[in-house]
Amino acid sequence: MFVSGLSVTVHRAVFGDALRAITALAGVDVVAQDPTVGRIAIVIATDHLRGEVDCAEQVQALPGVVDVRVVYHAFDDGPEAPTPLATLAAQLS
Repeated sequence: MFVSGLSVTVHRAVFGDALRAITALAGVDVVAQDPTVGRIAIVIATDHLRGEVDCAEQVQALPGVVDVRVVYHAFDDGPEAPTPLATLAAQLS
């Protein structure tokens, strides 16, 4: 499993539209948001690196998205459970 935490910056004028579009993407979980600064923290979890990269590129291509930055990345190929989303959200904030 590939897991990445990303910080997404969007234009505040279209924050709601961008948030809805990001939320609709498969494999993406919104873990934090701040419409006052236009920032959304997301976690992408996929089975393959290519899927993770494709998803990040889809986020970057959405209308109103200004910047996408990777702030956390992990690869888990063992039997252990991946890092809980709450832990990732705390690391992103």
